[in-house]
Amino acid sequence: MMNEVGPETPSWFLIAVLASTIPLSDDASISLYDAACEMLDARQEEALLRSAIVTGSIKNLGTDVVVGTLGGPLFEADVIAGGTSGQVRFLVTRQGLALREEKRPSGQRPN
Repeated sequence: MMNEVGPETPSWFLIAVLASTIPLSDDASISLYDAACEMLDARQEEALLRSAIVTGSIKNLGTDVVVGTLGGPLFEADVIAGGTSGQVRFLVTRQGLALREEKRPSGQRPN
């Protein structure tokens, strides 16, 4: 996976976890963010998630949601993180999408 955000960017700025059956570390949240953004770029509905922190599958639920002042595309993942399996429903924030676009090398656009 291509990690385009720096360590100084807090995970809560990138994704909003709406429901999770397991605790997620910041690294696990960033892995979900990266996978979701790559799926959006590739226009994928489903993908396998394989990082050093999180494994499993992720689905783009094909809708945007708004919770308070946060909004963005909705995802659901079946994951194993920290040796524990669970489900996570989250959105990628508009701020997270904008930050990824800013950090993209000029001339490089998604498919």
